[in-house]
Amino acid sequence: MSIPVFPTLSVNPVVNSFGHEPSEDPVYRSDTKDGALLVRTRTTWIPLILPINYIAIGDADKELLETFEKDTLGCGGLRFMWTNSQNNKLYLAVLNKQIDYKINPQGHGDLWDVLLEFQVLRRFPILFGAGLLGEGLMCEG
Repeated sequence: MSIPVFPTLSVNPVVNSFGHEPSEDPVYRSDTKDGALLVRTRTTWIPLILPINYIAIGDADKELLETFEKDTLGCGGLRFMWTNSQNNKLYLAVLNKQIDYKINPQGHGDLWDVLLEFQVLRRFPILFGAGLLGEGLMCEG
């Protein structure tokens, strides 16, 4: 079974919304009896969180995302492939939390602002071809 691919929406995410942040503190911190702080880095890979904002998407895009989250990803529990439209890097990710939909204040009830939070499981350097996974990047679920 191949890994699902995040759907292509009619709008791109907001550029300044891209940012990686550690999903947990990458350092162990312990207080000692004399008040000094003992610090040691973790030796394991710390997953990254990637927040993504879509501003003013239409009802069709919202329905596409809802279907993808509920049906394709089993309410967000499965892995998927996502392409960063800013640099064409390919990510293997899971939803870190449910997709947040809010009515856009500039619309008339038919536009939505969407906040997604991905936990990055793996990054691939570039996307091969026109939106397709290259040989050797096909993943099995």
